[in-house]
Amino acid sequence: MTRPRSGICSIVFCIAFSFFPVVAVMLVLAGARADAAERTPSTTATSSHPALAITNVNLVDVTTGAILPRHTVVIRDGRIVGIARVGVLSLNRNLRVVNATGKYLIPGLWDMHVHLTGVEKRPWTEDVILPLYLANGVVGVRDMGGDFTLLQRWRERVENGEITGPHIVTPGPFLDATMENPANTIAVKSAADGRLYVDQLQQRGVDFIKVLSPPREAYFGILEEAKRKGVTVAGHVPEGVSAAEASNAGQASIEHLSGILLGASLREQELQEARTKAIAANDVVALKKIRQESYDSFSLPKLRALLKEFQQNGTWQTPTLVWSKTMSEMATKSAGDARMKYVPAWARPQWDPAKVSEATGQSGDPAAADFQRALMARFQAVVAEMKDAKVPLLAGTDSPDPMVFPGSSLHEELELLAQAGLNSLQALQAATRGPAEFLHASPRGRTFFGGSQADLLLLDANPLDDIRNTRRIFAVIMRGKYYSRQDLDKMLAKVADAAERQK
Repeated sequence: MTRPRSGICSIVFCIAFSFFPVVAVMLVLAGARADAAERTPSTTATSSHPALAITNVNLVDVTTGAILPRHTVVIRDGRIVGIARVGVLSLNRNLRVVNATGKYLIPGLWDMHVHLTGVEKRPWTEDVILPLYLANGVVGVRDMGGDFTLLQRWRERVENGEITGPHIVTPGPFLDATMENPANTIAVKSAADGRLYVDQLQQRGVDFIKVLSPPREAYFGILEEAKRKGVTVAGHVPEGVSAAEASNAGQASIEHLSGILLGASLREQELQEARTKAIAANDVVALKKIRQESYDSFSLPKLRALLKEFQQNGTWQTPTLVWSKTMSEMATKSAGDARMKYVPAWARPQWDPAKVSEATGQSGDPAAADFQRALMARFQAVVAEMKDAKVPLLAGTDSPDPMVFPGSSLHEELELLAQAGLNSLQALQAATRGPAEFLHASPRGRTFFGGSQADLLLLDANPLDDIRNTRRIFAVIMRGKYYSRQDLDKMLAKVADAAERQK
């Protein structure tokens, strides 16, 4: 199986220091005009500026946390072609110059758990969901299951510059025990099925395989065939499999901390058997009890032993804390969130917190709401332990699940990771260097992260001082195209208009 590589230096992420000589005094481009040392940034990304120079900027090294002041980064044809400590910059008329004095340049962010076509039966549209990510500084997403035909079309159009949006890495439909939505799910009943669908999906050109909760035999068939084919497998820990087994079998990433509380239970085997019977009988009451008992029988030494296995196996974790927090607060959330204007009008009733709270059993049940909050606190404590155990982490959101907003929710995730005990650099790495390492082994990952592609974020303040500064976006550079704050605000206004018209 293709495995994520560790130890990739900061160079892999766009601000590619070792790919380009750092010049001490001057960076010169052909046809230069020596009289123009700086320019006021213009506000619209146009073809009249095929090359871009960002001057006097503070570079943030997302590996070491070093700040390299007063640098210039030159971008041409969507790629970084030079980095220099600048005293004088010579210009020509085909070069757009952005004076970034006091600004901080970081790699663009990646959201490593999204569902671009949405979780409802009606898919979100490209003119709503894709710009929402980019306008919030998210230059790439790992889609975790959706309509592959639609996603493939979007991906091609984004890369061709036809539409505005982030890079897309996707498994297409995920593999599960049942098929609720034919466009998003493939039902896998046996090991033979698992091997067959791994082959079929690979032939269709997916980037990896996503598992939800296929039967135990089918799951191991999937992992065995994926290993033979050199395909990465990511997703949930299936109901009939332990977290340790998933890690040892080679699952590359585990989502939502699934299986980990049970794996840290002193009664793991007993509760695992009880859960298998409850699932077979569709016994919701029993499953709820087992969940509570898993929580109550939590063992910190057992958790630490499990995390040691994750670290040794290189099993990445995508905690999606923002999703857990949203669920824990659903009973008290307001439908008046200002970001609702970016949600398609047809989806807003389904996002009503009162309806979601009722559907999840929290409405009118204080004990259920209390348990969700306790679970969220436990998850943050688990993430703190993961940080200490050096388990590799990825930032993901599960957007657009109800009240988990595309784009902006990634900044919430980074803040929650910091609240769980990560420092600002570690939280930032979960959305920059971590995705680079995790995706580096795949062909599409190499395309996006292979050195010098100009997918960058220009911030008004240092994110290492306060991770909340990732929200203070001055500009986004996507494949070398410069989007100013004014451009991004216009982009958001168009999204709100398109969302309102979708009744």
